[in-house]
This record gives sequence, structure tokens and C-alpha cells, in this order.
Amino acid sequence: AGLTAAYELATSGCEVTLFEMRNELGGKLGGLDTGGQVHEHGYHFFADYCVNFLESFERLGLRHTLEAREAVKFL
Repeated sequence: AGLTAAYELATSGCEVTLFEMRNELGGKLGGLDTGGQVHEHGYHFFADYCVNFLESFERLGLRHTLEAREAVKFL
């Protein structure tokens, strides 16, 4: 929600400064590179009903970077 709010404010002409606890942006959303394979992590998985998430990726021109999977496995 924080990155989305910052994006919306910035595109509306506001000056925005982001602060994060870690060295990466994204809060609970991120990825871990384990030697060439990236494992994503987030608050939950991103299903096709996560329309706000998908719309954000569309606005940023990043929709093509998402990989659809047929099934989700839980441990």
C-alpha cells in the first residue's frame, strides 16, 4: 500500500520520499535470488482476483514480467 500511495502521489505532482527499514523497497513484497532462480515472497500469493496489484503492474508497464502458473503449492 505504501509504494502504491507514493506512486499515486508522485504522478499527481506531489514530492515523495520513501523510507524503508531494509535496503530494499517493497515491505512484505520481494524476491530472493538463490543463484539464478528468484523466489518471490509476499503477504500472500497474487491470484487473478488481486485486481489492484495487477492494475498497478499494468500502469507501470510491468505486466509482462508476471508469470502465470497453473497451480499453487502450499507446504
